[in-house]
Amino acid sequence: MKIAISLIHFLMCILGIFQLLAGSEFHPTYSVLVVVGYGCSGFSLLSIGGKIFKWIAIATNSIFVVFSLVGIVYFAVILPLSGGVFDTVALVACIIFGVVGWLTIKLLKIPFLQSSKR
Repeated sequence: MKIAISLIHFLMCILGIFQLLAGSEFHPTYSVLVVVGYGCSGFSLLSIGGKIFKWIAIATNSIFVVFSLVGIVYFAVILPLSGGVFDTVALVACIIFGVVGWLTIKLLKIPFLQSSKR
């Protein structure tokens, strides 16, 4: 499971690098932050990089989960109620980003999130 999720993070990191090289539509700083976040997440899932990569990965994926929850509420509830078109592609993308972010946080085995079975 860790390998599959880390491959997703590396794929997104590589896509971000290509976006930077091609000339980002957004501010390059945001793209660099996303590339660093995905890279640290992929490396920390493979136990490479130490604690600093792990905490960067946790922070980045926590932000991804929060943004995906906001996106899910927006695309599933607010947009249809305001008369907009129900966008299934964006809704599914938000769900996928949220699940991948949540699984990454869960797989990183944060001590205070683990149940104490002692």
